Amino acid sequence: ERASGGKEYQSLDDIKFSAPPALTTQERAVTSNDYKTLVQNEFGDITDMIVYGGDEADPPQFGKVIMVASSNTYDTLPAFRKQQIIDFINPKSPLTIEPVMQDPTFLRVEVKCDVTYNRNETTSSSSGIQTIVQDAISTFNTDNLGKFNKTFRQSKLIEKINESDDSILSNEVSTRMIKEINPTLNEGYTNTVSFYNSLKPDNPVTVSQGASLPFSEPAIESGLFTFNSTTGASFRDDGDGALQIVVANSSALTILNSNVGTVDYASGNVTISNVTVNAIATGTTIKIFGRSEEADIVGKLNDLIEIKTDDTTVTVKGTRE
Repeated sequence: ERASGGKEYQSLDDIKFSAPPALTTQERAVTSNDYKTLVQNEFGDITDMIVYGGDEADPPQFGKVIMVASSNTYDTLPAFRKQQIIDFINPKSPLTIEPVMQDPTFLRVEVKCDVTYNRNETTSSSSGIQTIVQDAISTFNTDNLGKFNKTFRQSKLIEKINESDDSILSNEVSTRMIKEINPTLNEGYTNTVSFYNSLKPDNPVTVSQGASLPFSEPAIESGLFTFNSTTGASFRDDGDGALQIVVANSSALTILNSNVGTVDYASGNVTISNVTVNAIATGTTIKIFGRSEEADIVGKLNDLIEIKTDDTTVTVKGTRE
């Protein structure tokens, strides 16, 4: 005799939908989503989290699961908070897996925007339009970025800028990726900066082609620092995979060291090898600029993509039509 009074059979879609909550109810961390759900349910300040297997890390960390979290209480999780999360999740993990916590890294996007607007369609001044566009870029950042596994879509930003005021006729956007390094002064510095996006190499510019510098768009550039007592130095790739230290201005290129590392254009990895920085021109970090091969920029692994106001330049031109 058939049973009665029970629920109807679950469809495949129902099973897929209910499986993760079921696992969470059992208080077991099996999938990446389980780790994320369990931690966020237990720790109210964790606003976002990414979890991935150690085999995806560079270099690989086999037998580990890597957790990266952002918090509305801390800019970077302090050691005691990380340990609390590990102590909480460890008993719920498979015996052969070691949970580890890592800090988020930031992949910033430098935005340069040239806007043309119709003076006949607005009472706003050029500076007023500039403010409107800057606010639109800031809102775009808040609404679309700042979380793990996000992608900066250049076409979407262009669309939002065009929509920000009826008088705007067009806008052109160019971008560069930014990561920061913090070398200890007067000590040899070695590091690999990973953009996780392919880089766009430019044709090499030689010392004798100084007049071509304003038209050059190297894949890698940097903020200024002092190297071997020479001020105004910066990193720059040679277009052929070598990282150099140069002094470059609008009409001249001086190469201080022709090979201080490598640039892997396909992977976006920039290796800096034993470079001694004497001083940093601005602040305590050096910005490394990477020119992406693609218009869209993908945030991978620990990276949080963001557009900061300091990295945004808006140029406005009015016309009448």
